[in-house]
Amino acid sequence: MLVSKVFSVVTLFFFSFYVEQYESAKILFYFGSSIYSHKVAVWPLVLKLAEKGHQITFLSPPFPKDKPTTSSEQTPTQSALNNNVRIFHPKSLVVFWQEKENNNRTRDAITSRVQGYSDGQGYWDASMQNALEICRVIFRSLEVQEWVEAKVQEFDLVVIDTPYNECALALAHRLGCPHILFGTTSLYMWHQEMFGLPDETSWLPNYYYHFPTEMSFLQRVRNALTPLQWFYSTNRVSYIVPQLEKLMRKSLNVTDLPPLDELERSTSLFLLNTHFIQEYPRSLPPFVVPVGGLHLLDRVDEDDGDQELSPDITEFLDKYAENGFIYMSFGTQVEFSRAPAIVIEKFINTFIILEMPVLWKCDDVENAPNEKPKRVHIAKWLPQTAILSHPKIKAFITNGGALSHQEAIFYSVPVIAFPLTPEEDYNSIIIEKSMIGFMMNIAYFTQYELATNVRRLISDVT
Repeated sequence: MLVSKVFSVVTLFFFSFYVEQYESAKILFYFGSSIYSHKVAVWPLVLKLAEKGHQITFLSPPFPKDKPTTSSEQTPTQSALNNNVRIFHPKSLVVFWQEKENNNRTRDAITSRVQGYSDGQGYWDASMQNALEICRVIFRSLEVQEWVEAKVQEFDLVVIDTPYNECALALAHRLGCPHILFGTTSLYMWHQEMFGLPDETSWLPNYYYHFPTEMSFLQRVRNALTPLQWFYSTNRVSYIVPQLEKLMRKSLNVTDLPPLDELERSTSLFLLNTHFIQEYPRSLPPFVVPVGGLHLLDRVDEDDGDQELSPDITEFLDKYAENGFIYMSFGTQVEFSRAPAIVIEKFINTFIILEMPVLWKCDDVENAPNEKPKRVHIAKWLPQTAILSHPKIKAFITNGGALSHQEAIFYSVPVIAFPLTPEEDYNSIIIEKSMIGFMMNIAYFTQYELATNVRRLISDVT
């Protein structure tokens, strides 16, 4: 009897080991046309899958906190998961981003908004044109074409950042594996049609316009017609998708490639980086799963700089922030050095009026304004989650990006939002509606209005 039990235990042990090895998968995360915040949102999922034994390849451009490289070699991440997570920066994509960096119009978002540029359709058309250009750069590369051919039938799953990476749908088809989507923000206008979701545009504002939550009758009519406008007046259906299909058939040497909309409809799972607290109530089917705030549950990215405050910041806060401080950051894409001088001046004057210490993330530390108060600490990179979790923080001035919205809610920090893109307009309207903070216009605000709103945030104990 004892021998039988011992044999059963030993057998079970080896069987469980075998099953664990057998169930590990090779997963490709395709984030070719993506920005740093997209990586931040999905990275906990990457590391958790690697921790479970899955082999991960993460294809993306080099991000701000990535170590500089001119090589696309699949190098392991510098962490305890070295053997399971490999980063792939295609050479063509590295060169493309280096050349495009100086002409990145997002860097000038403050100037564009001050000059009155807020056209939703123009923004989306330009973004999708840029995504098409990136797909061409990646898949016309001989390096990537040879890599794809070597990886056919090797991957078990492809995770695709959406929107702007639709070419990866064809890649998943060529690799012979299913795909899931990771949406780095809320649903886009074509998702309802693509997945058979209810439009709900007669009562829920969308990204296309900057309509308030309580729309007028005419706004509701216009908003309700947005799905038709999206399909018939934007370039996604009429130009971008056909061009992508043509590109991928030729680049991947696939003559039987199904239409991209058919591949998109075959999505197995759709993870949305949003949460009901930061969104309008929506009717979602079971395969659409909100996972907003995933990056806040376990801060495990060893490269994001968000683990702890640096000594100089700690010293600054210890010296000046006894009664609280303000944090201002407009994300990783916007450069304050390109903003009109009058905007910088108004922020400086606001901080003088408030007489509160300020941590300000600004790309051009060397040319910081001379009239900057000594209570203002400017740095090129600041650990945002560490700052927002600080007990002395009183207010967060932001552009209203999705991750900043989530982090402000998570750490209970009131917000002043200056949106610069249609997506940020959408987020900022919800911020004000939810009484998380105030939405302000970067083009028209005065230092007195900003100072008044900050004081209202600080004094409102609710």
